[in-house]
Formats: sequence, C-alpha cells, structure tokens
Amino acid sequence: MTDQQQAPLMCPKCGIEMKAMWRESGPIRCPQCRGIFLDTEEMRRRRRERKPKPFAVAANVVVNMLIAVAITRWIKRRRAKARLGAG
Repeated sequence: MTDQQQAPLMCPKCGIEMKAMWRESGPIRCPQCRGIFLDTEEMRRRRRERKPKPFAVAANVVVNMLIAVAITRWIKRRRAKARLGAG
C-alpha cells in the first residue's frame, strides 16, 4: 500500500479528516481545530533540532527573583502601615 492508498488520518478531537500542511512527509493539521499530528520520527527530529536557550532561562530566573523581591517589599510596607494604623 502506498502513502496515497492509506486510510485518511482522522483528528482525535474533532473526528474530521486531517490535511497535510506544507509537505507530504511533514506534520498534518486539522482544518477545524488547527491541531497538529506529528509521527514518531518527526517528533524525534524536532527534539534533536531543538537548541537549549541558556540565556532565556537565566533571564527568566532573574526576572522571577526581581518580582519576588518587589512583592516581598510591598507586603512588608503594607504590614508596617497596618501596624502604625492599629497602634
């Protein structure tokens, strides 16, 4: 059986036939919900091609730390104001 003779791939969410996006061997997309189906080899290829982004990870850590410090300071100021108002 060739690729054209295979039964159509149905979307697990919508139940309608999925269509090839841009190439025959690549991902297949559902025209209704826009979900993407990747076979095992395509997933493995994409994982190999994925490059780590250490700068982005480090930037997220720094931003999260700054946010935590700002929130902690805000809470301390609120508590100090509450103590002054209660006394």
